[in-house]
Amino acid sequence: MFELQQTQEPQLEADLSPPTSHSILPSNQVSSAHEYNSESYCISHTRHSNPNINYHESDFDNHEFDIESVGIEQTCVVGMTGGEIFKEMIQRHKVDVIFGYPGGAVMPIFDAIYQSTDFDFILPRHEQGAGHMAEGYARATGKPGIVLVTSGPGATNTVTALNNAFKDGTPLLVFSGQVPTDAVGSDAFQEMDIVSITRPCTKWSAMVTDIKFLPQYISHAFNVATSGRPGPVLLDMPKDITAATIQEPICLPKLSSAVEEENPEDSLDRHIKKKLREETIQRCAQLINQSQKPVIYAGQGVVSSALGPTLLRQLADKACIPVTTTLLGLGAFDEFDVKSLHMLGMHGAAYANQAMQKADLIIALGARFDERVTGNVAKFAPAAKAAAAAGKGGIVHFDISPKQINRVVHATEGVEGDIQESLTDLLPFVSAVSHRPKWFNQIEEWEKKTLASLTGHAPQGIVKRKDRSASLNRKAQSNDPPPS
Repeated sequence: MFELQQTQEPQLEADLSPPTSHSILPSNQVSSAHEYNSESYCISHTRHSNPNINYHESDFDNHEFDIESVGIEQTCVVGMTGGEIFKEMIQRHKVDVIFGYPGGAVMPIFDAIYQSTDFDFILPRHEQGAGHMAEGYARATGKPGIVLVTSGPGATNTVTALNNAFKDGTPLLVFSGQVPTDAVGSDAFQEMDIVSITRPCTKWSAMVTDIKFLPQYISHAFNVATSGRPGPVLLDMPKDITAATIQEPICLPKLSSAVEEENPEDSLDRHIKKKLREETIQRCAQLINQSQKPVIYAGQGVVSSALGPTLLRQLADKACIPVTTTLLGLGAFDEFDVKSLHMLGMHGAAYANQAMQKADLIIALGARFDERVTGNVAKFAPAAKAAAAAGKGGIVHFDISPKQINRVVHATEGVEGDIQESLTDLLPFVSAVSHRPKWFNQIEEWEKKTLASLTGHAPQGIVKRKDRSASLNRKAQSNDPPPS
C-alpha cells in the first residue's frame, strides 16, 4: 500500500463520437465507424478525430486482435474511470507488484490505485530503475513485470529496460501516460511519440484512443508479453482516456486462460502441423542416435520452461551428451555434473567453445546463437556443418520462436515449441548411450590444457584469480561457510 495526494482535477467525459477509422473486420473490409457490435467485432487501431495524431499502418501488423479472440465476460462496467478500469484489469491478471514513478499524465491511474492493498508499489529514484527492477522481478518469479510511468521522459527512460527484455525474452509491460489526445501532435509539454520509439524493441506497442477499448488493449498487452517467446510490450494511455468516465456498458475481456471453441479448419491445420512436427522430432532423434561427438547448447529457453532443466538432464544422462550453457542459461544444468562444460562464448570456458567447434552435432535448446557465442558465423561449428553435408549430423535447433530458427545459423532440423513439450516428445526416440570415452577424453584434454595455461606462482601478497576460484569451488562443494 502507498499513499499519494489525490488530484483535484475534474474528471473528463470520453468523446465517444465515431472517429475516422480503418477497422479490420472479419471480412477484411474497411469500416466506416469504430463501433463494437455483432457485425463489426474487431478492435482496430483507429485514427482519433484529432488530425495531429500520426499513426503508422504497420504498427500492429504482427499482433492484431479482435474481441472474439480475446473473449468477453458478461461483467459490464459503467461509471468507472479509465484509471479504475486499469486497476480492475491488472487485478484480474493477478498483478501483485507495480514498479513506477508518478507524474501528471498518469495521475488518474494513481488516483485509482493509491489506496489499494491488492499490490505493492515500488518507487525507484528513476524510471530506468523501475524498468530493470521489473525485469528482475519477472525473471525471478516467472510473472510479467509491470511498470507504470508518466509521459515524455518518464516513458523514454524505460527504453533500455525494454531493449533488454526484448533481447532476453523477458515478459515486461510498460504502461505510460501521454498528453490528452487533442494535444497529441502539438508539441505539448512532455509529449513524446513513445509508440514509434519503442516499436523496434517491443513485441507490441500501441496508444489507446478510446476508453471503450481500454480493457481489451490491457488484456491483449498481457497476452502478447507472456505468449510464445515472452517479451516486452508498451501501452500508451493519454490522460483524457484514463480520466474519462465510461458512459455506456462495456464488457470486460476474458483472461487468456479461458477455453474457447476450436474452429474445425484450425483443428485440421493443427493436425497437419502436429504430424510434420512429429516427423521432424524423429529425424532429430535419428541424428542424435548416430552422432559420435554431440554437444547440447542450452539457453534461457530451458530455464524459462517449467520442466526444462529436468528434461535437459534426462536427455544428457540418457544419451551421455556434454552440456554447455549461455549466460542466461546458467542454472539449466548442474555445473558440478561431469557432463557440464559450463558457460561458452566470449567470456566462457575455452573447452566449451572447442567442443562446439569440433562437435558433429549441436543440439540447441532455447538458445539464439548470439554473436558472442558464434563469433564469425562463417567459421562457426565447421565439424557440425561438415557432418550435415554428409548427412550424419549438423545443428538441430529447438526454440519457442520460429523467428529464431535459421536466423543466425542454418539449422539441419528446426523444431518450434516450448522446450518442455519438445523434449518430452523427443526423449522416447533417443537411444540410451552409457558412455562416450573418446569424446569426453578429448574434452578433458582441452580442459586440462586451459587450466595449465593459468598455472604459475603469484607475487607475494597477490591472489591469482585461478586460486580464488579454486578456493570458492572447494567451499561450495564442501558446503562449508566461507571465511569471514
